[in-house]
Amino acid sequence: MNFMEEKGFERTHAEPCLLRRIDNNCTVVICVYVDDCLLTGDRKAIDAAIRDIGSGFEKRRLGPIEEFIGCSLVDLPDGNKKLIQPDMIKKIEKEFGESIIELKGNKVPMENELTVERPTEEDPVISPDDQKVYRSAVGMLLYLVKHSRPDLSNFVRELSKDRGVLIKPDKDQGVIAYCDSDFAGDKGNRRSITGFLIHLFGVPISWKSKQQGGVTLSSSEAEYYAISEVSMELKLLKMVMEFLDI
Repeated sequence: MNFMEEKGFERTHAEPCLLRRIDNNCTVVICVYVDDCLLTGDRKAIDAAIRDIGSGFEKRRLGPIEEFIGCSLVDLPDGNKKLIQPDMIKKIEKEFGESIIELKGNKVPMENELTVERPTEEDPVISPDDQKVYRSAVGMLLYLVKHSRPDLSNFVRELSKDRGVLIKPDKDQGVIAYCDSDFAGDKGNRRSITGFLIHLFGVPISWKSKQQGGVTLSSSEAEYYAISEVSMELKLLKMVMEFLDI
């Protein structure tokens, strides 16, 4: 990152791997993930940034974005885009196809009040091999939730216990956040569940379904807990938007 700063890039405190450089009213924004970089902005600024990066590191220019950190960006006929993870879907199908091929599909992610309860002494003990398979499946689903499937958040959270995103911008919409909580939804420890979804220009950009850190004494307290969670995320988003002059 010191090299990038020497080349005139600045970082935001909210997200150190997000960099920006403005030169002659041309802007380039770079998202860095390990040794992968995603660039967006004015063409001249992008070309200049690639040249500067190449002066200090070996590089490969892959052209317009089609895939980044396991996510594919697909152009739709109507001019919009869709963010999907086909390789992960295929991997899940390959690993667990025989187990899920006869399962019925659902139009909704998860039924209300459906929970995974803690095992009792009377329940059968799962073999170490089956435990490994379960952890592997949940890990794959968590990766889908993180990048492209907000509709699976609550379902996967319930499984873990501890369809692609349509990118159709609407410039008339700013930041819109939704949050909610149940009350003492986990029958084992009586903790409530927080869920939130944040849209920017009509596109979901941040989402979470998470068990709250402590036991709340009322539904109102659980709701305030959820509001505080989404407020912290909105504070971070505000810092990033100010950095990018959005």
